[in-house]
Amino acid sequence: METTLANEISMQHLANLKKKPEQDVLQLLKAKLKEGEVEYLNEVMEQLDHSIKKNKEFRLIQIEALCGCGNFDGAQKYAEDFCAAYPTEYVGIRWINFLEVITERTSFQEHEKSERISTIASDELGALLSGGIANYEDLIENIIVSKRYDFSFKEYLLQAALRQVPTETQIGYLEENLVCRFEKWTEQQQLLWTAVCLRNSFSKDSSGLLDQLSKIISKPGLEMSDLVGTRTIINIAVSNSNNMSAYNERYKRLSEVYKALAFRLGEMVLETKKVEADTAGRENKRVAVFCAPLIHVNHAPSNRVLEISSTLKKRYGYELKIFAGGTFSYSVNAGEGNYTTNAMVVPKDHKSIKFSGVSIPIWTSYKDDGQYKKHLEALENIMSFKPDVVLVFGDCHPVQRLLCGKVPTFLIPTISAPPVGDMDAFFSLWRPASLRDKIEKGLWPKEYYQKAVFGACPVHISKPKYKASRKDIIPEAEIIIVLMGSRLTDEIRGPFASRLSHFLSQNPKVYVLIIGGKDAVAVMGKELENQASQIRHFDYAVNLAEIFSGCDIVLNPPRQGGGTGVAIAMSVGCAVVSLEEGDGATLIDPEDLCADLDEYFERLSRLTDSKGFRRINQVRAKHQVYESIGFESGMDVLDEGLKKLIS
Repeated sequence: METTLANEISMQHLANLKKKPEQDVLQLLKAKLKEGEVEYLNEVMEQLDHSIKKNKEFRLIQIEALCGCGNFDGAQKYAEDFCAAYPTEYVGIRWINFLEVITERTSFQEHEKSERISTIASDELGALLSGGIANYEDLIENIIVSKRYDFSFKEYLLQAALRQVPTETQIGYLEENLVCRFEKWTEQQQLLWTAVCLRNSFSKDSSGLLDQLSKIISKPGLEMSDLVGTRTIINIAVSNSNNMSAYNERYKRLSEVYKALAFRLGEMVLETKKVEADTAGRENKRVAVFCAPLIHVNHAPSNRVLEISSTLKKRYGYELKIFAGGTFSYSVNAGEGNYTTNAMVVPKDHKSIKFSGVSIPIWTSYKDDGQYKKHLEALENIMSFKPDVVLVFGDCHPVQRLLCGKVPTFLIPTISAPPVGDMDAFFSLWRPASLRDKIEKGLWPKEYYQKAVFGACPVHISKPKYKASRKDIIPEAEIIIVLMGSRLTDEIRGPFASRLSHFLSQNPKVYVLIIGGKDAVAVMGKELENQASQIRHFDYAVNLAEIFSGCDIVLNPPRQGGGTGVAIAMSVGCAVVSLEEGDGATLIDPEDLCADLDEYFERLSRLTDSKGFRRINQVRAKHQVYESIGFESGMDVLDEGLKKLIS
């Protein structure tokens, strides 16, 4: 642990600090920031001499420290000042974009696709190319080892560079020629290149890249923030893989990350004051709800946290408090790359949040997720609440390990893959027979069957306010197939899109409605461009149930997520086509699932060719979805599961 330098900072030694060389002071400030001492750090920084406050690095530390305290208005002021002083600096624009998301002045999607940042990256790449770089591998290495750019901006540069590699043959040649150079790079540089390849589906060998990532994770040179960032990299790689076998890799790879995170935190836990839960003499049972993402009510997982929490308190009488850790990556050098975050909109000084007329106590933290102190503070606050049980939303979070052996934990997964990390019980999205089959095939750990709680998932399915007809949506269509998702640009690429294109060419009266993705051209890609006349695109829709009621078939592409959209479509009578993995597959009887793309498109052809077969499966879809999802019955199952752990 790098605490020695940081510990030199104190109010008592402020006078001595002012006498130190500027670079020494900056080093001390960075060390303190790394530990998450943001409140203390802000107090010290305010009292330093005005001269250092003009320093570029100091300004960036100040912005990050203010964000860590939840002072986003103050951070935005300093970010605007930074941009005024350094108008062409990428990092300043990045901070402005992020803070606009936090303060809800713009959307997350707009932030992600900032044209200003892309333009800066393209201009910088042009300058590099004009400098006489002879080949792609020299260009890639020049970017990776350069000290001019931070980690996050390097990723933008590399993305722009890879787009210029014209053929698959040249891509393969580039990968081959970088192997020897790769071994000479630092751990962070190796992580950067691997993350870029996985995030952008640059290589066809996703399994090989994940093996490469596993080796990097085990190296001691990675920071805590690097390890935290790899969680996102792995999840994105799995989602973008278009390869169902990759979903089985998620558990293995994230378990490696989880183990490394737990090891880094182990020594720190030993140094903290242990708070034991004292639950004797209380009538009401106490539940601590730990959730990494808490964004806003229109974000499905966040809405679910609030809805379940309010219901547990109001209907079942639990004493309850939410502990919102958030997933933040402020550091430009974090391994997560591309600077993504889940933004909680609960002010830090608020002690409660109101949902459906229920006031729920809440603790929040806006510290960087890669800081040691964030996880330790979460543990301390949870244990100080003295819960009988902790309800965890999501998986692979270091706090799960910190809670292990201290208080029972019940985990609610947000995806259908095996949940990663310590838990005493979890809500299974799969039915008993399906989960047993996956365990027998070696796809899930054997002990998970005993930890699983089965029953309808506590989620509301929105009902249509009216029923659309096929003619309301695409008048010329005889059959409408619907694809929905925010990541379709990546999820339907390659063989899936090519097979769909061929299918449409053979069925001119069949039309596809695509919902999601701002750019219709990007969603269709090269594979579907020849069938553009049979495709309609909505970038976004709030009335999904109404739209789906006018469609015939929903396609669940090879992907991890998408369960909510599939559920809504099934509930209004859309037949469904799905492979055997992914969130959508949990809603469907095993005999209606497809083992591969051959079976997938055979089923699609039969559904479009036979009105009788289509009608049977539309009725079956309604029945199947309500077996798997139902808020009222699901909450009863959750209540019983919590009581069992408490007893």
